[in-house]
Amino acid sequence: MWVIENPWPPIVLCLFVAIVTAAQAIRHRSKLLWGLTLAMLLAAVACYVVDMLIVTERERLEEQLHDLGEAVRRLDTQRVLTYISPAALPERTVVQTGMALIDSLDDLHWRVVTIRLQAGGSLAEADVRANATVRLRGSVDLGHQPTRWLLSWRREGGQWKITRIRRLNPVTGEPMPVLGAQ
Repeated sequence: MWVIENPWPPIVLCLFVAIVTAAQAIRHRSKLLWGLTLAMLLAAVACYVVDMLIVTERERLEEQLHDLGEAVRRLDTQRVLTYISPAALPERTVVQTGMALIDSLDDLHWRVVTIRLQAGGSLAEADVRANATVRLRGSVDLGHQPTRWLLSWRREGGQWKITRIRRLNPVTGEPMPVLGAQ
């Protein structure tokens, strides 16, 4: 696993040191300081390249969460079910039932708030916020609905799968019924 998730702090630090050493190199006309400036610029580039080459479990799960959000936006129930563990029968049933009720999710905005890895990277919890204008089958317009979800994930066969779905009150964070009214 990569030491850091975000390459920008070391990149900014390298660039700051490069600016300071360049200023000193100009002032003192020092080849050694110019060499250090170049080394810091190369280190900044190296941090960026290494970050692009190394994909952490958190980044894999975040990408999967964004793909899940796209499947929900398209109301693609079969695709959504591929993200849920075959052993999580209640969750699969709730997803099938809930998605069968929805006619459209206009302007869905899906945002991953936090991802917490546990058990050495084999378990995770993702806190997700989703907002959309919801229309149920039968032309029932629910209007704009903010929601918040806590999704428990487990690595199964090399892939992340949802094992538990909990709906939270978007304001208080208190648990709510998954298919209940707001």
